[in-house]
Amino acid sequence: MPDTSELVVEIFAIIGAPARMMGRLPLITRYVWNGFSSPWPKTPYAEARYGKGYKWRPWLLFDISDFEVVEALINTGSDEKILAFRRSQLSEFQMIALIGALVTQAAMTALQLPFIQQVHYSAHTLLSATVIISLLAVYFTCLQYRTYGFMESPSAIRLWLSNGICYTNSEKDRVIQSSMLSHQLLQVPFELLSIAITLFIVGFGVCLGSAMSENIDLASGPTRIGDLAVFITVMIATVFALTLFGQLLGGKDIEAGRCRKYGDVFPMRHDTRVQDEDKGTSGLPTSPGMFAP
Repeated sequence: MPDTSELVVEIFAIIGAPARMMGRLPLITRYVWNGFSSPWPKTPYAEARYGKGYKWRPWLLFDISDFEVVEALINTGSDEKILAFRRSQLSEFQMIALIGALVTQAAMTALQLPFIQQVHYSAHTLLSATVIISLLAVYFTCLQYRTYGFMESPSAIRLWLSNGICYTNSEKDRVIQSSMLSHQLLQVPFELLSIAITLFIVGFGVCLGSAMSENIDLASGPTRIGDLAVFITVMIATVFALTLFGQLLGGKDIEAGRCRKYGDVFPMRHDTRVQDEDKGTSGLPTSPGMFAP
């Protein structure tokens, strides 16, 4: 059974699941393309950790694969892999801070458009929410960088990534569970940034659509035709880009599913430096769960 803190996190995970779904709407074609394949890992990890009723906790779909990978990392991964994980997280923090600042600037620029006061109020609301949420994503990233950046020893990182609870996993080994709290702390900036980007796309679309319906001049020439041309052009470009990238991600999910069975073969055949006792995260799912980013 999870402790009190993790129960509280699960409650907030239930509440936040719709918002996390909204943050994934721009790439909905990914999940359509892969046929919503493998919503739960094909390993007994989830059942060993959460019991046979784990499928009745759909909010775990976002994170269960990451829990399994991190749990294997802290229990069987080498110190080098632990440090590599830390470096990848710090690099991700930097990228989120940069993109968050760009999204904030884009939303503030949209709020300064000369016709913004004439369009529907929902466009102003969505763009304002984009500014706040993207700023919070940058702020939380800075806090994370300060906390996570000071941990340099592998043992300290393992402790921070675990919740201190030992249990018998699906392989009948006594292991330490990965921490849901730590995972959510690492994930929150990305989730907020995803939500901010979705709000910006919708808000800007509402802005252009409202301007078109209200016959507000967006370009030179006939107002009705010009507004319609701007709206259609922006929508086609946005839908094309999101559909293309979503299809590529969905196709890679399917491909990764086929390659999953070779997870142990490649290191053994092509990397003579791999030690038998350091299994790392090989053999674990190489594709994310249904709603993983």
